[in-house]
Amino acid sequence: MLSVSEIFTSWQGEGRLTGVPSVFLRLAGCHLRCRFCDTIYAQNVSDGKLLPVENIVEKIVFNAQNTAFPSTSEMWKKVFFPEADIHQIPEPVEVRKISHVVLTGGEPFLFPKIIPLVHELRQRGLHVTIETSGTCALRTGCDLVSISPKMRNSGNSQVLTNVSGSLETLISDARDYQIKFVVDHPEDMEEIFEFLSDFPFIERRRVLLMPQGKTFEEILARECWVQKTARENGFGYSPRAHLFWFDAKRGV
Repeated sequence: MLSVSEIFTSWQGEGRLTGVPSVFLRLAGCHLRCRFCDTIYAQNVSDGKLLPVENIVEKIVFNAQNTAFPSTSEMWKKVFFPEADIHQIPEPVEVRKISHVVLTGGEPFLFPKIIPLVHELRQRGLHVTIETSGTCALRTGCDLVSISPKMRNSGNSQVLTNVSGSLETLISDARDYQIKFVVDHPEDMEEIFEFLSDFPFIERRRVLLMPQGKTFEEILARECWVQKTARENGFGYSPRAHLFWFDAKRGV
């Protein structure tokens, strides 16, 4: 059994797969308490509904075959259709079968049952990404592990955010990986450089900087200097594009 907070269809808003239509499975339960967490409704296992793996697979496959995307935000419509009445603009229609699944949380790697879950999803030809803080590891054989190490700006203790015992396992087990750092202030970069020097096996081309923010306005306020810093250091840039497309709400 796994505690499920929500299952929904959206466009991936972060990382190298930004813009890819995906089915998201949000698991409930996390051992961290990040000060900028935007999914506090999924912090405790009790926040979700316990479901067996086979039922979760059925729901994900159904969503993948019956696409229904969230309504786009008024801001998105105003930018792309500046002369139109936003209430008359039709929603984008997506009819093709979705081939990507994202396991997020919470912290998925706290739960061994994700191992058979990933196996069943990949058996059905689905590409599986797992979003994680990198603080714990299980061998799932997922297609992409998306690791977001928690720096001091998260507000967690360094004991809880230590990845030294799990990072190499996560990277070696997955078929691909990316590292996303949440950047709040320019001073955060010093800690990020220290982190990368501690783990020299991380390829810089797989590192992305992501501005901290729970709303599109907060992201926009940091976007320019974070992009510039990423370019100057050979890193990628990760937006939180779903906040722009759909606003800050559940199920996006």
